Amino acid sequence: MGSEPASDPETIRTKEELGSALNGLRMRFGLSQGQAAKAAKVAKSTVSVWCSGKQTPRPYNLKSYLRQFGVPEEPWLAALTRVETAHAARRYGSDTAAVHRSRLVSVGLGPWADLYDTAQNAEEILKGNFTAAHPSMAPEPGDSLLTFASIINDLVGRHTPEMTVEAVTCYHGLTVRVESIEEFWALVSADSVLRATTDSSRQWLINKTEKAIDAQDEAQLGRLRAVWRSVFYLLRRVRRLEHSDWPPHRLVKDVNRKLKGNFLRVRRVMLWILDVFADDTVASDALRQALDRYAAAKFPDWRKAGSGRFDPNLVPADGRLLCGYPIQSMCLPVTVNDMVVFWPDRATPGNSVLDNLPYVLGGQHDEHGEALVTFLHELVERCRDTTVFGPGEGWTWAVPTAPEWLELSGCTSDDHPYPWGTEAPTSGYANLRYPGELLELQPPGIHRTGRSPSGVLDCCGNVHEIVIWRSGALTREARGELALADLRLAGGSFRTRAEHASCRKFRPFQPAPGASRQNIGIRLIRYRAKDTERRTAALQQFHRNRLRDGRHVIAHGHGG
Repeated sequence: MGSEPASDPETIRTKEELGSALNGLRMRFGLSQGQAAKAAKVAKSTVSVWCSGKQTPRPYNLKSYLRQFGVPEEPWLAALTRVETAHAARRYGSDTAAVHRSRLVSVGLGPWADLYDTAQNAEEILKGNFTAAHPSMAPEPGDSLLTFASIINDLVGRHTPEMTVEAVTCYHGLTVRVESIEEFWALVSADSVLRATTDSSRQWLINKTEKAIDAQDEAQLGRLRAVWRSVFYLLRRVRRLEHSDWPPHRLVKDVNRKLKGNFLRVRRVMLWILDVFADDTVASDALRQALDRYAAAKFPDWRKAGSGRFDPNLVPADGRLLCGYPIQSMCLPVTVNDMVVFWPDRATPGNSVLDNLPYVLGGQHDEHGEALVTFLHELVERCRDTTVFGPGEGWTWAVPTAPEWLELSGCTSDDHPYPWGTEAPTSGYANLRYPGELLELQPPGIHRTGRSPSGVLDCCGNVHEIVIWRSGALTREARGELALADLRLAGGSFRTRAEHASCRKFRPFQPAPGASRQNIGIRLIRYRAKDTERRTAALQQFHRNRLRDGRHVIAHGHGG
């Protein structure tokens, strides 16, 4: 057959050399271009332009061409990678290209940066549309990114032990070995986010993350998890996370800014990111510290109590209108973190400060199955035992009576049905049930515009609050003999329809048929021990007034 062109793929660097090698392979086996084209299921003219070096084959066509000769595909795919990446390097003015040493292919991402930085391509990468090479995604001539995707998919997706693929990032020129095609494209997205000179790419990633969380798009969330892990991996390759180019405290600020300071949106995104790094102690600890600082600045009422000491923020409530004696109210209902402090076997701390939710009880029993009234008695006793009062203060903890609760909520008259006044409830005032909005328990204290005149938070919505209702209940409480019938619920919960909510009405414990009472919380008050008899007198007077003029009625509808 005479002199034949070399067909060693490891020596190939240009399109012309690739064409010559493919032509030499055909000649070695004694096939005409037409015969080789028929076996590869392509046109004879297609093989002709390959062999002339005018055009490179697509990866799946190259494999069909090679299959008839029974030669290993990996070296040829590696050669195709080098040729295409070198072409991109010349086209986009970059000197970074794929290099080949034995079975190592190192792919420089620099030549492709302008392509994968465009919004449309970034979307396609994140959707996973480049993670499978098949004819339906076949690139048109000149479509460099799809050609590149096809080559990379073939190289990385084969998992052959003799072939190693690594990528060299634009961000600080880091070399990263990639084990799967999903890993490769996550790295491409992370590199795109971090290499940008503005924060628009970071804002884009935050936005896409929130949208996938809201849509509960598990496939997209899986790809986003890989991107976020790649982002943190690259950051930590350069320096410690806290001192990196995107430290956690700045990430939290960026999320807050992108989501317009909406705490619930920020919380959903940050809790999801925390879960991504649940197995990474260094990253999760750094994120928690940043979130603690963020929450402390935004919600000072979330101040943590000292170890072994129940020390919540208290608000003096004007008790003159209905009670005739001073009281102090917890600013927030009892939270999970409160329980962790003074009753640790009853609660498990959340993953971060953002997980601090109201401690929720059931209708007949607490969450551990204990009778509710027994639980309340022990809860108050524990609060008394773990609180340090100053000499001669004489204050003691208690479940509020109905008139005490009306005092602390500021709803002492019919012309003030809500803590904030008379305006109908909205999601800015209280966590109630609104058409088209997410139905969920929320962290305490975030609806600050819904506070009472004295500054008590969350009296309306989120969780129902237990109050002592019957006149003789205080005597039974002192003996530890409260009955469920002695109690009512105040304020409404996140399941209560906004149009049914009123802080002037008290609900029975019985939920609607088929409904749950996993929406009950507890807010305690302090009163002076010397006012014990005045408490009983005030509760009795409250009921006399109620029966006389119909005010402070019970809400007979079950509602939420």
